[in-house]
Amino acid sequence: GLCSFILFMWSEIVLGCLLCVLVSLLYRRGLTRLLSDIPTWRPWPFIYHFITVRQNVHRIADMAYEVCRDLNVTWHFVVPGGPTFVVSADPEVAEWILKKNFENYEKGPEFQDRLEDLLGKGIFNADGALWKSQRQIASHMFKVKELKDMVPIMIEHGTHVIKKLEAYADTDKPINMIDVFARFTLDSIGEIGFGFNIDSQHNEPPFAVAFDASQQLAVDSFFVPKWFYQNVYKRKG
Repeated sequence: GLCSFILFMWSEIVLGCLLCVLVSLLYRRGLTRLLSDIPTWRPWPFIYHFITVRQNVHRIADMAYEVCRDLNVTWHFVVPGGPTFVVSADPEVAEWILKKNFENYEKGPEFQDRLEDLLGKGIFNADGALWKSQRQIASHMFKVKELKDMVPIMIEHGTHVIKKLEAYADTDKPINMIDVFARFTLDSIGEIGFGFNIDSQHNEPPFAVAFDASQQLAVDSFFVPKWFYQNVYKRKG
């Protein structure tokens, strides 16, 4: 009985040590995804910044602003099983990415895979030659004649925005400006591009509700491990 007990305890100790070594190796390997030269807040072991990001996924833009204000204008975070995210509010960084070195910053397969269900292979989800050809086609919409045709439509929908803001001006009620501008954009683009007024500023049309839900699912998919997105989110869709 004593020998069996000693053998059992010894096997448990060995197994525990092996497990500790394995976990340590996985943790060290995972840490290579953190960027030592770009600020971040202290990550949790194994799950990195997953908890903070999931708690703020419904207000990810607000979280980004707060971290830029409190930590640094350029920072990064990591979600396990997903890409490393670099966030910046530095005008020089924006100019470098969007203008001076644009060709080097493709959306890439991680981005495209998550947004393909919503955006397909359109200009907002394309790279390289495909992006250039679509950009060239879209550029015709911004000629002087086309812009003149758009102006009355945008003024009409903009008038609704002004009336809504004026109605809130003398009250203590908060107003969701992101929602206001999103509805203005949806109604304007719907009428300019398809000749149909969705009228989301006054109603909750099914298309607007579905489009909003689709965007939220697309955003959420970036902040979960890739295997979870592919096996759960894709099946939901």
